Amino acid sequence: MHTLDTPSKPRGWNDLTLQEFKSIYPVIEENANRHFRCAEILGKSDEPQNAIAHLILGTEELIKAFACLLMSRKVPLRQQSWFKKIFLHHKVRHDLVKDFFSMYLLFRFSSSTNLRPTGIFSFLGAALMNTAMATANYFWWSNADSLKQRAFYVDFINSIVDPSTITAGDYQVAKAYVNLFQKDIAKLMRSIEVMSDKELKSWTPFNINELDKLREQAYKLQKERKKS
Repeated sequence: MHTLDTPSKPRGWNDLTLQEFKSIYPVIEENANRHFRCAEILGKSDEPQNAIAHLILGTEELIKAFACLLMSRKVPLRQQSWFKKIFLHHKVRHDLVKDFFSMYLLFRFSSSTNLRPTGIFSFLGAALMNTAMATANYFWWSNADSLKQRAFYVDFINSIVDPSTITAGDYQVAKAYVNLFQKDIAKLMRSIEVMSDKELKSWTPFNINELDKLREQAYKLQKERKKS
């Protein structure tokens, strides 16, 4: 009696090998760059709504590319509770930019600036600027997913929610936040690509585990403040 073979379960993101992660991250990064190029064209064509949507889509892809690069270099992201969700949920990717990148900005000068503190007052001024950047980044990315939805769709919440209410000024603000992330993550990726395994293991500017601990501490502090 002939029996049908049970179809094998399709492999997904969590099943990729190190070599597959290495092969796929440049493909994802190029797709991110396509979104950024589309955003630039749309922004110049007075279409700020769709331009913003493509900026955010490009960032989502860039996060996936960065995660795949780290996985290809044996960084144990699978241990993180949010790893699988990176490839499935837009909001999780926005939360990573909001939480991890904001923490990153707090402790590291952005590659998009040329700040080089030379004295205590200069250092304090730069540190305050970094804190302001991190805070602003956190709040902007908190609303990124809803902004993308507003840019794509007409909705009705008590009244008409029209994408045309998104302005060229909104696009310029979005572009500033996305460019900040795009430039720093690109710089990090190029650095990681040429590091030896030993160098990467001892590298501290973007320590995932340490930033995750800081993130959890920030959440606990936020909850405590809400209770008081």
